Amino acid sequence: MKEKTVSGCTELKNIIDGIGTVQTAWGLIVTGALVLAFAFCVLTFTNRVNKATKAQIQRFQKDGKYLPSIYIELNNSMEYLRYFIFSYRWKHRIIRQYNHLFHGYEGKRLKQLLGSGIKYTLSYFAPFSQLNSALSVMHDELEMLRKESKELHAEHGEVVWAITNSTYKHVYAVKHLQDLCTIMSQKNVILVGSAGNGKTNLLCRMAEVAVANKMPCLLVNSRDIKEDCTEYITKKLPILPKLRNITLLYLRLISLMLFFQRKYFYIFIDAINENDREVFTNSIATLLETFSKYGRIRILLTCRREYFDSRYKALFSAGEEVPYIFNLQEAEYDERATMKMIKAYMEYFNVRGPFSLETREKLRNSLFLTRIFFEVNSSRDECMLEFRNAEIYKLYFDKIASENMGVDLSAVVNSIARYMFAEFQFDQIPIEELHLSFDELDSLRNLLDNNLIISRSVHAGTGITEHEEEYVYFVFDELRDFCLARYLLTLDESKSSSKYVAFFSNVTKLFEQRLSPVEGMVKYAYHHFRMTARTDLCEKILKTFGESDVQSILDWEKRDLYRQRTFNNFGFSLVFSEGDNIASFEIDYILHCVENDCSHYWEIFWFLLGNEYSGFKPNIHLAIDILLRCENDETPEKILKYFFDDKVEKYYSHSYKERRVDNLKEWLDAIKKNNGTLSESLKIMVTILAAYDPTEFALKEYHEFVMNEDFFKQIQESDLCNPIKLLVSEFKDWMTPKPTDQNALQILMDMLKSEGYHE
Repeated sequence: MKEKTVSGCTELKNIIDGIGTVQTAWGLIVTGALVLAFAFCVLTFTNRVNKATKAQIQRFQKDGKYLPSIYIELNNSMEYLRYFIFSYRWKHRIIRQYNHLFHGYEGKRLKQLLGSGIKYTLSYFAPFSQLNSALSVMHDELEMLRKESKELHAEHGEVVWAITNSTYKHVYAVKHLQDLCTIMSQKNVILVGSAGNGKTNLLCRMAEVAVANKMPCLLVNSRDIKEDCTEYITKKLPILPKLRNITLLYLRLISLMLFFQRKYFYIFIDAINENDREVFTNSIATLLETFSKYGRIRILLTCRREYFDSRYKALFSAGEEVPYIFNLQEAEYDERATMKMIKAYMEYFNVRGPFSLETREKLRNSLFLTRIFFEVNSSRDECMLEFRNAEIYKLYFDKIASENMGVDLSAVVNSIARYMFAEFQFDQIPIEELHLSFDELDSLRNLLDNNLIISRSVHAGTGITEHEEEYVYFVFDELRDFCLARYLLTLDESKSSSKYVAFFSNVTKLFEQRLSPVEGMVKYAYHHFRMTARTDLCEKILKTFGESDVQSILDWEKRDLYRQRTFNNFGFSLVFSEGDNIASFEIDYILHCVENDCSHYWEIFWFLLGNEYSGFKPNIHLAIDILLRCENDETPEKILKYFFDDKVEKYYSHSYKERRVDNLKEWLDAIKKNNGTLSESLKIMVTILAAYDPTEFALKEYHEFVMNEDFFKQIQESDLCNPIKLLVSEFKDWMTPKPTDQNALQILMDMLKSEGYHE
């Protein structure tokens, strides 16, 4: 700090000395004009910088990279970054949250156990160092309390278990406050996230927040930087050309002015991975070192995770100024945020029609896929029954290819697929294997930012043989599988192979070697065969892979990734991916699986119940149809018995796990609230279940259905098996009030009178 002050004073002294050497009136006028111009640049700095930022935001909007109307805060990422923007001005917020931790009942019990040697409240005027120290001490004490719970139990009794259990959330809360303090105090931050998960949107939103709060903010697109980063940023500063030689003093005065205003000057650079120029790469780390000399200048960069891990991480770590890495929080988003996001996208892209629960679930997992989904369905009003990735990818690729004629997208993708199958290696391929010219490579990099990733940062060799190798690989596994499947299917069709020999031989080999592309490739091929009416090939896929463990291959490769499936049976995933268009051979497959294992019926039932709630088909009508088609009377009995089996299990295990019938009751209440009434098919299903166990309290309010004569007649005249009809008939008899036997009643009254009772 002392060196910075001395340097600033030296520069100011040189300026004063320079003014002192002016001896003519004209020189004094010119010097005075320059001083006034300099003062003007300083005083109007914020407005002029923010004007340039607003223009850059508008360019992002024009290019479709930032759409304010569909920006939704889906998680806490923006809230964390607000603390970076407002910095120490928001210190009181952290202190208020800390003080609140020990106001409640559990907090008071913790204070009694921890003792009086710890600060439980802090003054809003407490210095930042004291806040950090208090959080660190409290975190250590709570962790120690959890570890010593067994020893404390002997001294304090059972109350210790309740107290130590409450420390879990207190430890989490203190850690959260420590994270806020950390990012609040950072000077340089790199925002890292995968492709298409909203880095540019988040950066633009942060810039808007800074501008709205009268903080100077310079937003830059890395692609615009074609020279040394520091020189480029310096030229972007709002200072007259004649004053460029005193830029350092200008920045120090700006920093001093912001110090008294308790503000910072923010420099945001978006997508540093999109600039492959050597001059940019060599100077981006130096940029942080240059501006670190100014106490009131902060820098935030965004970078795609794949690039950062392979190249930039080492680059920044080797510099003098090591930035703070903020990993952008990604999926999954909660139901409220998802619904808000879908509504915003529907309004912006003019997409009408409801969405199934299945579609919503897939939209929660990737903002990139969500954007593609709405783009390709823009201004379409038909109901989208299924999030069909195959159609989405095809339409999106066709759209990109038609808009960018500088590179043959299909040829590039086919080259990648051809190499992968030739080497049977599906992660990445060397860039030279594409055999593209320099101009074509440059066009490809600009074109495929959100589809393919090009990494220039894989280091090979050591010593004098050390060099960089560039690879191409797909961002998403599903995108890769789509391209691989389309390549093989196209190859077979070009050779007039009606049996699709190349596809089935390669997929079989993939399955035998337990390689993850097999699941997606089979899914896309099945969709293609259904669209081209190749029933024989669809049946072949169901027979070969339907009841296999193909879905577990990806689970094994990504053991740390939790993947929630709609169906454990892979064949069901294929069948129901086609929406309501269920073919007869697919019904046969479902019946085959259900008759082998009745639990499969309820796997389908819950999916259909979700569609019933959303107003989509197939719905519960299909569940009734499956019961109608069962070839023997034993299968429906097994299906119903399985549904109520958890009653005994819960009784003996004393489990708090919700039973299937309780879960069904919640769904029924939600459907009635959402749709106003239950459909006839759902009434039939509920009546059958109630008839199987009339004592089940959860279904008691639906018993009256069977008393409707038309409804009862409908069941009795249906093709349901005789045991089910008999169950419903007995249930109706059980519900029907019995007339009182007057003779028996008179005998009872006579007996009571003989015992001394009177009317």
